[in-house]
Amino acid sequence: MTSSLVNSSSSTFNPSIESQVDFTQPPVVPNLILPAASCEASSQPRISLNTVEEFDLFFHPTTKVMIDFQMSNANLLLMNEYGNRTADHDRYVNAAMRIDVTPKSGTVISYCYPVVGIRMKGNTSRTDFIEENGAFTNLMNLKISFATDDPLAGRIPNEQFLGMTRMDLKWNRNFDHTYVRQIFAHKLYGAYLPYAQEATLGGVRFLQSGVSSEFQDNYLGLFTITESMNRRLFVRRLGDTPEADGNLYKVLYTATGAAYMTKFNAVNSDGTNHFRTGNKIGVEDNAANYHPSYDLKTNTSIPNFTDIVNLIGELNANQDVNNASYRQRVEAVIDIPSFLKMEAIAYFIGNPDDYRNNANNLYLYFLPSTGKAYPIPYDLDRGFGSNGDWDPTQDSFSQYGPSMTKATPFQEALLKDWNQGRLNPLHRLTIYQGAFAGYQNLYRQHLETIYQSGWLQSSSNGAGNYSGIKMDAFPWGQIQNYYAEVIGPIACIKRGILNNIINTAGMGNATIYMPPDSERLYDYKLIVGGDEYLISAKSVRGVSNQVKPQFVTAAANASGKLGSLSTTKEYQLLNILGSETVISGALNGWSLIQPNEISQQAAQSIISVYRGANHGVKVPDDGLLKPFINKYFPSRKNLTVGEVRYKCEQLIEGWSKNGPQNGVLKQIFEIYLNQSRVIYVKLDLNKRSGTPTFSASAGGGATLLRNLYLRSSNYATRTADRIGFQVS
Repeated sequence: MTSSLVNSSSSTFNPSIESQVDFTQPPVVPNLILPAASCEASSQPRISLNTVEEFDLFFHPTTKVMIDFQMSNANLLLMNEYGNRTADHDRYVNAAMRIDVTPKSGTVISYCYPVVGIRMKGNTSRTDFIEENGAFTNLMNLKISFATDDPLAGRIPNEQFLGMTRMDLKWNRNFDHTYVRQIFAHKLYGAYLPYAQEATLGGVRFLQSGVSSEFQDNYLGLFTITESMNRRLFVRRLGDTPEADGNLYKVLYTATGAAYMTKFNAVNSDGTNHFRTGNKIGVEDNAANYHPSYDLKTNTSIPNFTDIVNLIGELNANQDVNNASYRQRVEAVIDIPSFLKMEAIAYFIGNPDDYRNNANNLYLYFLPSTGKAYPIPYDLDRGFGSNGDWDPTQDSFSQYGPSMTKATPFQEALLKDWNQGRLNPLHRLTIYQGAFAGYQNLYRQHLETIYQSGWLQSSSNGAGNYSGIKMDAFPWGQIQNYYAEVIGPIACIKRGILNNIINTAGMGNATIYMPPDSERLYDYKLIVGGDEYLISAKSVRGVSNQVKPQFVTAAANASGKLGSLSTTKEYQLLNILGSETVISGALNGWSLIQPNEISQQAAQSIISVYRGANHGVKVPDDGLLKPFINKYFPSRKNLTVGEVRYKCEQLIEGWSKNGPQNGVLKQIFEIYLNQSRVIYVKLDLNKRSGTPTFSASAGGGATLLRNLYLRSSNYATRTADRIGFQVS
C-alpha cells in the first residue's frame, strides 16, 4: 500500500451535511383524486412526487409518521401462510396503504396508495402472527412493494414512494426501551459512509375487513422504517446513471456457511486468476431453499460474479500483510478507507451479530467506475446493548461483555468460523494483531475521530433506577399516541388511578424502574417503599398477551395457596409445558390429558427421533400411534413427527379453552396474578389525535381475567409453551 492512502484526506471522517429543508413547511404536492376507500377526502390525499425534499422530510427525526394498511382477513391469513413457508417467502399480497407524515410545527401530509404489495421479511424472526378470527397474536417484520413488474397484481409498474420502490418495517424485537438505538446507528453510519440506509420511526396500524368489530382496528405500535437495499438507494445518491447499476451483494451467515471471505466453497484460483466454485456465491432461490452467503441482489437476470470472486481471491492471495503488491491488489477491489470507517463505527455500536463478529449483516456495493466494493451494514437492532434474547457475551464469550462492553478495538472476532479454523483475511490484513501497521493507524484515527465527534456523548445510560421524577409540569395534552406505553405507568401514578389498587402511603417517594436490556424483564417496576410491583402496559381491547407456564407455577408455588390445585391434571400440564422442551412438552402434555390416544411409549418414540428443525421425519412406529392416527389422520400415510406435534399443540389449546379444566387453569392463574403483584395499565388511544386514556387493574379475580387458554399454532416457529390470556 502506498503512503498516500494512509495520509490522504480520505483517512479522516467527513460527516455529510444535512439537507437544508424548511421542516415547518410540507413539500408542495398536488391534490389527487383517489378512491374514498383509501383516504378520507378531508386529508387531501397525495401520491409522492419522489423529491429530495420529501425524502429528507420523511426521515427527519422530528417528523411523526403513521402508516395504515387496509386489508381483508383473507389476505392477512395468506400473508401469514406465505411468510412461514420457505418456498413462498418472497410472495406479496395486496393491501391499501396510507402514510401520514406530520412535520414538526407543520400540517399532516397524507400519501395514499390504493394497492401495494406486503409480505413478511426476516431470517430468524418469521412467526405466526394472526389467528383465523383476525386476532393479532404476534408482531412481524414487513417489506412493502410499491411497484411490480406484473400489472395483473393490481399494482402499478415502477410506482414509487419518495423515490423508493420498496420499504422495510421492523418491530422492536429486541425490546429496546428507547426505541431509537437502531435509528441512531443508521444515522451514525450515514454521517460517515458513502452509502447507508436511511431510517426513522413510525406507528403501524392494520384496518382489517371480514372480521368482527373487535379485530378491525389493530394498532401494532412503533416500527423502525428503513430504505430497502436495491438500485433505488444508489440512484438517490449517484443519480439515475450507470454508476447506480453496480452489483449489490447481501453478505450474511446462511446454511451454505459463514461469509468470512475465505475461499472455502466459494473461489478457486489459478495463479492470479480466480474462479467461482461451490455454492456460497449465487442468487437466492427460496423455492429451491437455496440461500448463498454472498447473495447477488441486483443484475440477477444474467448474473456476473466476477467482482465478488476477485475480491475473495485477492484477499486470500497472500498471507504477508507487509507485501506492498498484495495490498495494492486488495485496494483495487475494495475501498479500504470506507471499510475501516465502518469498522470503527461498528466497534462503538457493539453489535455481536455484525460482520466482524459473526460474518453477518453486510451489503457490498461494487461501484462500476472503480470496480471497488463499498460496505453497507444493515440489521442494526442489536447495537448499543440492545441484544434482546441473544447476547453471547453473557455465556461462553463473557470476556467480551456484557453487550460487547469489554471488547477491545483490535481483538479477534467474537464468533469465529470454527469449522474452517481461519480468520477473515480482510480483518487479518487491516485490524487484528499483526495487521498492516498503516491500516491499523488509519483505523485508530477513525476510532479517535468518532470518540471525539460528539455522537457518543450522553448524560444518561438509558437504564437503571429513576428516582425523583418531576411530573408537575408535564404537558399531558401533547402526548402522542406512540409514547403512550412508555408514560402510561407514570400517568396512572400522576392521576391517582393506582390509589385504590396498591398501598400508596409511600407514593410520594415512589420510583419507576426501567430494566436494562441485560435483565430478562419486559415491563417496568413500580417501587413503593419496600414493595415492588410489575407494570404491564396493555391495550384496552382484549389483545392476547402471553406468559411462560414456568413463571406461573413458580409464583403459585411460592404463594402457598395452591392447596388441592397442586394435584390437578391442569397443574401437572403447566409443569410439563414449563419444564420440558417445546417438542416433548406438547407430546407429553397431550399424553397426560389423553393417554388412550398417545401413550407415554408412543410419545417417547417420537421424541427420540425429533431433533431441532427436522419436522419432516416420518413417525418411527405407526402402530404405537394407531388410536391417534385413526382419530385425527384417518386417511394419511407417512405421517411426520412435526404433524403429530402440531396436532398435539392444537388439541391442548382447544382442551384448555372450555369446560371445567378452563376454570381450574383460571384459579391457578389468579394465584399467579396476586402473588406476582402485576398491575395492568390499560391504554385507549384516539388513533388520529393520539390522546390517551388510562386505566389500571391489579391482582386476579373475575373482574380482571376475561379469558385464558394455552396457546398453540400450526407453524414450527410457534409452540404451545405459552399461556395466552386477556384482561377485561
